[in-house]
Amino acid sequence: MKKFLAIVVMTAGLWSSAGAHGVKDPVCRMDVDTHATAYQKEFKGQTYYFCSSACQKRFEASPEQYVKTLEILSKGGKSFEVQVKTAKEARAGEPVGMTITIVSGAEKTPVKSYEVVHEQLMHLVMVSEDLSWFAHEHPTPKPEGSFDFTGTFPGGGRYFLYTDFTPADGDNQLLRTVLDVGGKAKMNVVLAADTSLEKAVGVYRVKLVMDPASLQVEKTATLTYAILDAKGNPVTDMEPYLGAMGHLFAVHQAGEVVVHTHAISKSSDGHNHQQHQADAHSMKKSIVPTISFKLSLPKEGLYKVWAQFGHRGKVLTIPFVLDVKPLWDKPHAQH
Repeated sequence: MKKFLAIVVMTAGLWSSAGAHGVKDPVCRMDVDTHATAYQKEFKGQTYYFCSSACQKRFEASPEQYVKTLEILSKGGKSFEVQVKTAKEARAGEPVGMTITIVSGAEKTPVKSYEVVHEQLMHLVMVSEDLSWFAHEHPTPKPEGSFDFTGTFPGGGRYFLYTDFTPADGDNQLLRTVLDVGGKAKMNVVLAADTSLEKAVGVYRVKLVMDPASLQVEKTATLTYAILDAKGNPVTDMEPYLGAMGHLFAVHQAGEVVVHTHAISKSSDGHNHQQHQADAHSMKKSIVPTISFKLSLPKEGLYKVWAQFGHRGKVLTIPFVLDVKPLWDKPHAQH
């Protein structure tokens, strides 16, 4: 069977948004803000911080292993590339099988062993070039180390495939491949910043509050989501999704910068964000359960930001388009 190879593009950029107090989780090797995580463990006089309770538990089971790996990586890590092969030419509306292989070093040696990151060995985020379509999937691992996935793309055009994974002997990676999809139904939606930070998503009403109210390059902001039902009542039974109370993906309008971060478990002053009272004016002076993220973006321009949450066994995906200004611009709130 003929194989089609997607273009391999390793994108430089900011892969996490740990903020000013960022350190590396020794298990999944993602950046973690020490002021925003409740998960930590002291080992031989050193405090280690984790993105989730799952990473902390794996560290506690084998601390020597992870400390040694972290020390090795601090002296210089390996480089990795993503290779995507499709079983046939990708066309809009038609399922297409893919094989994803991760290779390392100049020899392009296939990677065979991975760390579990938020319950999965690999997270695959796919977006259309115009950022109108988004999917967060988890390819199936194969014994030899590659991954299989079958997906259907809604229209013709270019798609960005972001693979998020941590090799057993490497740092966390978030790398991009580009896949061209044939078909007449071209994806061509003009990206524009949302003029309101309140919207209906399915049967939910969502309110977003940003602090500060205007985003600027490399300045850490807190994005707080309040989720209400169709009648405006707070949804109080949100559930963890993939080991976190929320996942957030932010993609720059050009597709070359992407951030994947997770809901924070506590604020810098120690308060639990799931119980804290959000901005009183924006939330109409009512105490609403909220979920917050810290986010820092390295490049000015428009970003499509998708937040994902769990509720009653289903995944709720909430998109907003946010405008990030240069540092020297006078801030203007996005209402």
